[in-house]
Amino acid sequence: MEQSKSVLILDSPDDWEPWLEELKAHASALEVWELIDPSNAERRNLARPEPPLLDDIRALLTVEAQAALETPDPEGTTTDPPQATPRRRRGRPPSASSSNTARPEGPADAQAQVRPADVRVPARPTDAQVEARHRVEMVKYNLDIQLYLNQKKALGGLVEYIQKRLHPRHKQHTYDKASVYDMLVTLKQKLAPSDFSTQLELRRQYKDIQKPPGRMPIDLYVNKWEEIYNKLSKHSMPEAKAPFPHIDFLEAIKMVAPSFYTANQTEVIRKAKTDDVIPFTDLLDEFRDDRRVYQAKYGKARSGQAAFATLQGQGLPEDQDTNAGGEGKQDTDKNQGKKSKHAPKCICGESHWFRQCPYVLPHLGKKDWTPNPEIQAKFNAADDSQSSCGDLGIHS
Repeated sequence: MEQSKSVLILDSPDDWEPWLEELKAHASALEVWELIDPSNAERRNLARPEPPLLDDIRALLTVEAQAALETPDPEGTTTDPPQATPRRRRGRPPSASSSNTARPEGPADAQAQVRPADVRVPARPTDAQVEARHRVEMVKYNLDIQLYLNQKKALGGLVEYIQKRLHPRHKQHTYDKASVYDMLVTLKQKLAPSDFSTQLELRRQYKDIQKPPGRMPIDLYVNKWEEIYNKLSKHSMPEAKAPFPHIDFLEAIKMVAPSFYTANQTEVIRKAKTDDVIPFTDLLDEFRDDRRVYQAKYGKARSGQAAFATLQGQGLPEDQDTNAGGEGKQDTDKNQGKKSKHAPKCICGESHWFRQCPYVLPHLGKKDWTPNPEIQAKFNAADDSQSSCGDLGIHS
């Protein structure tokens, strides 16, 4: 059974950027994006190529031959034709004009130096040369005319493509437009967010993504980081300047992957002093690789909640839901005699399950709560010991 492909409909300023990116990918595949890009200062018309004529080919060959004659030699001087040695009649002494004695040059001498014989005129192209070159130019023309026809057809199809991806109330902006470019310019004026509003929205998204992943799948969480970072870079926002995104990302995932955090945090800070920090997307790729290695080695993937859920043998009760508030129902019949109904003492010093500890799930902490560095170090050490044993349920 075929799944229907979802189509992004342009309806609000929030849709503009992803909608335009989809259109750009489609138009680029058709080789017409440069003709319709609304960021162009003016419209670029599609010009039909003209077939090469024999007279034009002949003139072209003449120009190329003349340019070849005027090309400087390796020493940088133009090659001059050899000068003819003046002949004298037998029995007569050399005249004064042919002697080596230097004398001032007069106007007649200057005119004598420029003779028609000294001007190098290229040979006229033969008919065979013209015909051969004409065949080459016709091959190029056939390719150009085919591209032109394909682009013309693509531009016609883009009108329907765009209107199908517009909310009905915005289709009026595409009516009576001379070209697809004019349609997109009008849509940009009506629906594209301003640079200022875009930057405000990106700042808000960046602030939200700095929170730990919580229940969000790690892969989706990392992809979201990369998406927001690319947008920040596109708009040249200061949040995208190294090493700030590196540090913020590492802080956000330190509860999920404390070993990765420890290994890279120090390195990022050290490299930042010499302005030699790796690209942020490379750091994200390294984190993805770290997760793959962990999963391949231990047969399970790290997750935000499971990282500390069973430290020191204090696992999550099988019958409790891991909801945001930390409360859950307990099926006493199922767990009677297996687990104590009293919460054990946590590493942080409080009596509660690890699923209720703000050091495990930071969003459970109070508004002004901040972790104690010494207690945090205990959790990091416990997670490292789990990784080395390959078992999240280490018993004391």
